[in-house]
Amino acid sequence: MEKWLKNKYIVVFVSFLLSVLLASFIYSRHDALTTNIDSSASVTTQKIITNVPIRIKDSSNSKYISGLPEHVVVSLEGPRNILSQLSNQTINVETEDLATVENGSTTIRYKLTDLPNGVIGTIQPYESNIIVSKRMTKTFPVTPLVDKSIVSDGYVMGAVEVSPSTVFITGSEDTILKIDTVTATITVSSTKTETFTQDNVSVVVKDKNGNILDVKVDKNVSITVPIYKKGQTVPVDITLAGQREGYTYTVESQNVSELTLLGTADKLKDITRISATINVSDLTETKTLEATVLVPIGVTISNPQPITATIKVEKQ
Repeated sequence: MEKWLKNKYIVVFVSFLLSVLLASFIYSRHDALTTNIDSSASVTTQKIITNVPIRIKDSSNSKYISGLPEHVVVSLEGPRNILSQLSNQTINVETEDLATVENGSTTIRYKLTDLPNGVIGTIQPYESNIIVSKRMTKTFPVTPLVDKSIVSDGYVMGAVEVSPSTVFITGSEDTILKIDTVTATITVSSTKTETFTQDNVSVVVKDKNGNILDVKVDKNVSITVPIYKKGQTVPVDITLAGQREGYTYTVESQNVSELTLLGTADKLKDITRISATINVSDLTETKTLEATVLVPIGVTISNPQPITATIKVEKQ
């Protein structure tokens, strides 16, 4: 042992080992103390929450605001256990009541509502310069805009359908009165040979000068574009129904002798002519009547128009 103690390398090693053991003991005691504080104490801390939406308070339900930011930043201070449960979905920032604010350019402040006990907060920015106007909501039809170049060669486009066909648009009264066009535009990456529908199409609102207006449209729309193989022209036959005994009925003339049909190749391949029916059960003299045209499901007439025929009636 005495020989070991006289060896300086052994002394240095033993000293180092004792230092490591002592440090480990101190750190373990510190961690235990910290853990005990975390579980046994309410610690006050701070938290910054971004992208907090602003709720508009308007007890009059008649105001429209322009210039309001979409989000604000909220700085909170309070018990850490409470702050850890708060997010931009659980705290509320709202404007002052717009019912008391005059129309025109003005400055409004925001306030935090329903904060938990023991929590305080500040809003950045805490105020904004806005324009307050009389609110108006009006219904407008939506016009679909579809570039005909999306149709492949050998095919044609049918009547485009929009669903819903009308939308509610809300804005300041002055702006609503400026609305000239309400449109929804189809965008595709390749030409089409079959009917297709595009959902969730944005509605664009413009004035007569083509400027997009600051208004809120209540929903997007779906647009269905019928695509047909190029028209097939077939003759129109007039069929007389309800012919009475004692009379002779003759088709003297008709205003339409043929129709162009649109549809898929499978739908059109077996159609060689179209029948237009006229009910003559009450006819006792020569007269011009309108016919009813029925086409197969999935087939449409490219140039729809009333079909009439002059029916000559003779008593036998």
